[in-house]
Amino acid sequence: VKVYSRDGADVTVLDAGGNAIAVVDIQATGAIFGTKLKGFTLTGAGGSTVRGAGLVIDANVNQVLVGGNRAVANAAYGFYVNDNTASDQFIGNVAVANQGDGFAMSGVSHVFNGNAATANGGNGFNILSGSSLLFTHNVVVGNVQGVSDMSIDATSGTLTGNSFLGNRDVGILMSSSFFSITKNNIFGNVGASGDNCGLENTTSPINAPQNFFGAATGPGPAPA
Repeated sequence: VKVYSRDGADVTVLDAGGNAIAVVDIQATGAIFGTKLKGFTLTGAGGSTVRGAGLVIDANVNQVLVGGNRAVANAAYGFYVNDNTASDQFIGNVAVANQGDGFAMSGVSHVFNGNAATANGGNGFNILSGSSLLFTHNVVVGNVQGVSDMSIDATSGTLTGNSFLGNRDVGILMSSSFFSITKNNIFGNVGASGDNCGLENTTSPINAPQNFFGAATGPGPAPA
């Protein structure tokens, strides 16, 4: 199954009208929904949890490609990936002003590349569970936390080349020591107590070299 818009997300709007349904619910393995300049704006989901999401990938649905879409002003998530999923890709999507997280995910071997999460009521990216997750070249601005991994399940993955800027809490919150965090921009994040926190680690040491914290000297006073 391949679904593209003719004229792109700027003018192609799918609106759930405030009803308690996801705007788009993907149930087919291998589906493609949108691509660069041929995506959709997804808005108006009015329910809670997945019934308030712009786009949902169901459990046991794998190798889905979601590209070039905008999830705007939904009652819960912008984009949501259920558990028992594998190898889904999100490329060039935008989640803005959703009441919950911009992107929330479970599963294994998912790729998030070139997306943006801005001004969402929850976190930019919320890692619920999973392993071997890859986050590259995403821009995460003005959410609660930039990315959060506070799941009870052990997670693993890589964050590289992303920008976590001006979020209302910490830029990156990690409870897993199995993440590699490298070559990201992490600065201007407020922190839970206004303590200007870019990276908070609640577990054993993690690998986080070559990140830019707003100053050449490394983490320190604002904006680092």
